[in-house]
Amino acid sequence: MSISIDQETDYAELVLSVGEITLGEENQKTMKDPQLRRREAHSISQAVCTLLNSGGGVVKARIENSNYSFKRDGIGLDLENSFREILPFPQKYLDCVQNKGYFLIFVKPWIPNISGQRVLTLKTNFYVRNLSTSDELKGPDAVQFLKAKKDSEGRSRSRQGLPASCDSDELQHGSLHTFFNREELTLEETSCFTKSKQTEVKMTPKEKILEILPKTVSAFANTDGGYLFIGLNGGNLLK
Repeated sequence: MSISIDQETDYAELVLSVGEITLGEENQKTMKDPQLRRREAHSISQAVCTLLNSGGGVVKARIENSNYSFKRDGIGLDLENSFREILPFPQKYLDCVQNKGYFLIFVKPWIPNISGQRVLTLKTNFYVRNLSTSDELKGPDAVQFLKAKKDSEGRSRSRQGLPASCDSDELQHGSLHTFFNREELTLEETSCFTKSKQTEVKMTPKEKILEILPKTVSAFANTDGGYLFIGLNGGNLLK
């Protein structure tokens, strides 16, 4: 789905057209193509996010299901969840209206809040390690993380005040050091370490490696560094 500027609109505001969409939870459940359902929600979210950051405007969509009623059917959980991913309180910035065969979303301009987030985004691509996983930070959390990083002059606070004996990553450090200094490895032997805040193990097909690298490298770079091992299965067997 593509987003285009509606040149024939009667509205004074900028109007972005997103094409046809299926609205209403029950109608969306009957869609045969789940990928199309996700693309529709993503396209509307992109248009909404664009207008929030550009002084406001209107998102215009042609309603695909002719039996749709906004008052009766709502917009569907896909769109509701998408809006909540962008805004903490969507109703403060978005007004939805059905006008004959079209669905209109009137978008107010984003006003930076106390979190310091000046612009909104669908994805920050800002990852940190959270226990043994790589999690993407939401916009406000990313802002606060960077502020804390600046206040600490770039040093991570994740280890401050924690005795070394209580840090599981410190306990694994010796195992990792031993592993890196070995002269040879044996196929399907069990490794001496596991997933942790600073260790990620993956048994990933070659075509998937480029997908996991940006996420994992970003998370390690923002959280004291770490090690990514590709070629280990869930049981930590060397492949």
